[in-house]
Amino acid sequence: MNEERILLIKKIMRTVSVLVVFFVSFSIPLMIWKAVERNAKDARLMMEMGTAKNWAELYRIKNDDYQSFDSDIEMRKVLDDIESMDAEGLIIVSDSGEEYCFETSFRDKKTKPWCVDSTGYLGEGMGLCSKGHANCR
Repeated sequence: MNEERILLIKKIMRTVSVLVVFFVSFSIPLMIWKAVERNAKDARLMMEMGTAKNWAELYRIKNDDYQSFDSDIEMRKVLDDIESMDAEGLIIVSDSGEEYCFETSFRDKKTKPWCVDSTGYLGEGMGLCSKGHANCR
C-alpha cells in the first residue's frame, strides 16, 4: 500500500512537471509576442506622425499657414489610420494659423503617446497641445 502511494505521488509530480513545462514554454512566446506587438504599434504610430508632419508642411506651403489644417482631407486620413490602431488624435491650430500641434494617445495606456508640431518636434509627449499652446513642449 505504501509503495502504491509513492508511485501515485511520483506520477502526480511528473504530470505537474509536464504541465508546468508546457505552460512556461507557451507563455514565454506569448509575452514576447505582446512586446513585439506593442513595439510595432509604436513604430506604426511614429510613421503616421511623420506623415502628419509632412502633410502639415505641404499644407503650409500651399496655403501660407496651417489654418484649417485640422480638417484637411489628407490629415483626416492620417487621423482615421491612427484611430484604427485604437488611439485618439488631437490637432490644435493656433488662432493665427502660424502654429499647429498634433498629439496622439492610445486607449490602452501601455503604448507611449506621441506629439508633432510646427517647430519640427516629433517625439514622445502628451497633454501640452491646447488652443493657447500649439506646440509639444
